[in-house]
Amino acid sequence: MNDERAVAAAIHAGHRSDDVTDLYAGDCRGCGECCSRFLPVSPFDRVRLEAYVRRNGIEPAEPRAVCDLLCPYLTDGRECAVYAARPEICRAYRCDRHKRGELGMFFGAECAEVTDMRELAEAMARDVYRKEQGNG
Repeated sequence: MNDERAVAAAIHAGHRSDDVTDLYAGDCRGCGECCSRFLPVSPFDRVRLEAYVRRNGIEPAEPRAVCDLLCPYLTDGRECAVYAARPEICRAYRCDRHKRGELGMFFGAECAEVTDMRELAEAMARDVYRKEQGNG
């Protein structure tokens, strides 16, 4: 087992997927918007997700011919096949754009959710780095 997997396994040993809660209480409409971006997954989430997928016999979607950035666990019905074990970054996604009429907004345009996710990912990376350096 490599160092990343060992650390993630140690973290995972103290947590169960049921212990992980949503970071933002959005209003999910099953649009798949949160599964349509490149989102970083932590080592902890990777170990937890791999265990969930194995335990439940879930297969990722076939690779697509066009790089569309869809999550491999987003079903054809636009549902999350690994919802109970989805990564923290997915749980933190702000799912309320439909309330503001922005659901059809082009990804390249500025929107609060994309900015928030980038900031969240950067903050998480900084926290991990500080902890690895013994400053956290």
